[in-house]
Amino acid sequence: VQLVVTPERDGVARFELFSQPEMDEAAWQMHATGLLRANGAQRPETTGTTLAEVQARCTNTRSGAEHYAWLHERGFHFGAAMQGVTQVWWREGEALGRIRLPQAVASEGNLFQVHPSLLDACLQFFGTAVNLSGTDTYLPMSLGDVQVYGRPGEQVWSHITLHMPDNDAAMPDTLNGDVRLLNDEGQVIAALTGLAFRRTSQEALLSALGIGFADWYYELAWKPDASNQVFAENSVSAAAITEQVDPQLGALSDKHGLRAYHELFPQLEALSAAYVAAALQQLGWQFTVGERVTAVSLQQQLGVVPRYGRLLAHFLGMLSAAGWLQQDGDGWLVTAVPPVVDLAGQWQALQQAYPASQAQIILTGKCGQELARVLAGKQDPLALLFPGGSVEIAEQLYRESPQARVFNEMVAQSVQAALAQLPAERPLRMLEIGGGTGGTTSSVLPVLPAQRTQYVFTDIGPLFLSRAEERFAQYDFVQYQVLDIERDPAAQGFAGQQFDLILAVNVLHATVDLTQTLAHTRQLLAPGGMLLLVEGTGPENWVDITFGLTDGWWRFTDTATRPDYPLIAQATWYDLLRQAGFATMAALPVANGRFRQALILAQAAAFAQAGHWLILHDSAGIGQAAAAQLAAQGESCTLIPAPTPQTVPDAEQFKQWLAEAGERPLRGVVHLWNLDLPAPVGTESLEPWQRVGTGSIVSLIQALGTLPEPAKLWLVTRGAQPVVAGDVPVVAQAPTWGLSKVIHLEHPELAAVRLDLDPQQDAATQAAILFAELAQTDAETYVAARHGQRYVARLSRCLLKPGEAQPEAPAVRLQKSPDGVLDKMTLAAVERPLPGPDQVEIRVLAAGLNFRDVMNALAMRDDPDPLGGECSGVVTAVGANVTHFAVGDAVLALAAGSFGSYVLADAAFVAPKPAHLSFAEAATFPTAFFTAYYSLHTLGKLQAGDRVLIQAASGGVGMAAVQLAQLAGAEVFATASQPKWEKLRQMGVPHIFNSRTLDFADEIMTVTGGAGVDVVLNSLAGEFVAKSVAVLAQNGRFLEIGKRDVWTPAQFA
Repeated sequence: VQLVVTPERDGVARFELFSQPEMDEAAWQMHATGLLRANGAQRPETTGTTLAEVQARCTNTRSGAEHYAWLHERGFHFGAAMQGVTQVWWREGEALGRIRLPQAVASEGNLFQVHPSLLDACLQFFGTAVNLSGTDTYLPMSLGDVQVYGRPGEQVWSHITLHMPDNDAAMPDTLNGDVRLLNDEGQVIAALTGLAFRRTSQEALLSALGIGFADWYYELAWKPDASNQVFAENSVSAAAITEQVDPQLGALSDKHGLRAYHELFPQLEALSAAYVAAALQQLGWQFTVGERVTAVSLQQQLGVVPRYGRLLAHFLGMLSAAGWLQQDGDGWLVTAVPPVVDLAGQWQALQQAYPASQAQIILTGKCGQELARVLAGKQDPLALLFPGGSVEIAEQLYRESPQARVFNEMVAQSVQAALAQLPAERPLRMLEIGGGTGGTTSSVLPVLPAQRTQYVFTDIGPLFLSRAEERFAQYDFVQYQVLDIERDPAAQGFAGQQFDLILAVNVLHATVDLTQTLAHTRQLLAPGGMLLLVEGTGPENWVDITFGLTDGWWRFTDTATRPDYPLIAQATWYDLLRQAGFATMAALPVANGRFRQALILAQAAAFAQAGHWLILHDSAGIGQAAAAQLAAQGESCTLIPAPTPQTVPDAEQFKQWLAEAGERPLRGVVHLWNLDLPAPVGTESLEPWQRVGTGSIVSLIQALGTLPEPAKLWLVTRGAQPVVAGDVPVVAQAPTWGLSKVIHLEHPELAAVRLDLDPQQDAATQAAILFAELAQTDAETYVAARHGQRYVARLSRCLLKPGEAQPEAPAVRLQKSPDGVLDKMTLAAVERPLPGPDQVEIRVLAAGLNFRDVMNALAMRDDPDPLGGECSGVVTAVGANVTHFAVGDAVLALAAGSFGSYVLADAAFVAPKPAHLSFAEAATFPTAFFTAYYSLHTLGKLQAGDRVLIQAASGGVGMAAVQLAQLAGAEVFATASQPKWEKLRQMGVPHIFNSRTLDFADEIMTVTGGAGVDVVLNSLAGEFVAKSVAVLAQNGRFLEIGKRDVWTPAQFA
């Protein structure tokens, strides 16, 4: 795919979108062209109608699941990544949809202005607003204009309006309409106008696509994992970072004048306390020695507005520390009258003496001078902190003050130290929470490797984001996204995202509940990832009379952790971090006597809670080394060495080992015994060692099946897969991958992961990769390691060159063993005879498995025919008399020997494959439907209005018979076991009876008023035969397809 953007004039650019088939030399095809203009539209102030009004008008409604079932009936199959419609309301000419970004692509939400899946879902219910019969629908064909006013997030409303024809006019082939994307308040996020939709059907689409042989071929391809390009060796150590950075703090302090700041600090604290005393005096407090007050009484006496109740209580503690008050129970005694000082003179003197701390001193003075008016509710503190809406002083404070410079550089050095502990090629994923003015960001970005860094700058609102995007435009690896860390990140476009480093500077304390905030932060970290948290660890007077005036400072509600003040001690941070799932913590400066601020480095534990592992380890120490890394994360392990072929444990032994988990949850089972398999020199040496590999896995699966809760399974091989060019698969370990596919299908609850290690790497590196994979939280189940890179398996389209679509490979057929042992079945080469005059040769693409085949394979019946009785495929040759089929036709057929690559079939038993059916679906049709049709129509002469009893109607032939009877206009009576009744109801069967009792006969006679039924299609045996005959009406037809207790003509006489 190629997107060509050509700048033109006045901020306009032309775009052209082309595509070319992969590995194809065909000409590039243009799909779309148009013009782009930035900032060219103003958001409409109103949509003219509310969401509630639209819902009231659109009285028809269906859920998302029902909507996709409706689309499926019309041949439009949307995968998990494209199913974004959750609810639809509609009437003719109008539709409203509730749209959510599908979970499968939720992690990509921040990569797009409007995610393609979200936008596609906004158009997927267009057809509901059109009253169409049959399977036709309308699909978007062209688009006139798109206006985007903002990013929609993960959920939007899509409102579709159509320009409908007159009431008496037929529905045209093309309809025009408009689509608006709305937020929950009904504001327009984006508008698509001039949309043209064209009427189509599945058959028309398939015909237009012209899908042929070359489009059917796919191959398993190993692709580098785009989201996790190398294995995340969890080697970053908080302790190692502090050891490297802490010795440099002395030089940093000298560089940025921190010694002068330490001289300023007590003076600024005293000035701030004096401002508080003066403000309270201005409000009317006389500070009479011996007077006792409480925060509540003083608030009422002085007229302090309620929003500052907690701040006033804190101010009293500040005055006590200054020596003017003394605590007395829940109140305070006045012990001294604050002296009269020249506040303005002291403020100006500090500005002159400490020019490097101008921003801090200026904010303190401006807020202190107006403190009385702020407490009385007569002055907005934000106007003092951000005069005229300017953030200039705040930016200077967070970027230029000595303490900010030291801590910002200390953060940058810590990031550098973390990077130094990672491999040089290791991609870095970093997130900044509450980036604000970008003071710390400006120190960190220059030290990051631009070519391998993804940096996401976030803030709670768009203002700081737009400023940051402009300021840091030179760093093209930075993304900008709104994030409210108090809300679930997964609901804000961060689902599935895991960052190596998260930076949060003076922001987390401003949240309502630190426990919830840290849980959300931990959710965003990769296993072993690190949080760099800068926070104040104690009160500072100058902060209390500046930022303490804002509502955000006092938002906290977690009073069990923070009873009366938003900042907490370093030790309390450690406790909260441990509870949130962080394993190790360290802080800078290490000796923090003169600072009331700390940089806390907290490393996320690989696992949220402690669990137990069963590790079936190898002899090279890979499993043991991984177990040691698990133990370092607080996990417990049971280690079992690899057996010999003579000592492979059975399922009972595995059950005993699984029980050793005790009270801890069994987190997983890691099978590494394949790593000890010797290279085979022939099948004789291969077979015994397969007992160690695949044989032990079978016993393990049997034991895992007895657990009350499933445990995740890792099957580890080395060099079993051809991942990169030059790989030669290790034959001895390949069977495990074959078996694993069976496990995946039959035991999906185990979520089995297949991991193929790199045979070129040493044991220590393989162990590190194994541990990294055990800590992974994604859904990948096919994983390989090569050269430190993580690879995942994907189906990739394989475009064949001319002549390759029909390779001349020998024909093969599955052969049963004479003694009925399934393990001895073979795939044998067979001849391909030419078709007879009335025959068709079919290349088999899918074959149906019937009970007859199972009985034949087990040698339970004497059947001369080869295995397989029905198939679907493509015609490769036709006999001389066959005129209604041609080479290349897709067909389904009844044909003995269908479990082969080619089969001959009588043309009378071949039918064209319906275009909307896959070959796998079509292969299930012939036996069931041919049997049902021959029984009901050829023999039973079924007519419209006939009553027909279909026994065992939930089976293959039974369901086919139900559909054919309904198509003929017959009234259907059906029997089945009760758990299957719902399926028959969904098929529209009006009369359903229990196939496990004989009561059905009396019940049918009651329903029919004693008349009985005209036709019985029976497959039951024993007493059920007589009861089935008993419900036949006069001149009724009894059709027997069962194998046992078949009545003779004499029994019917």
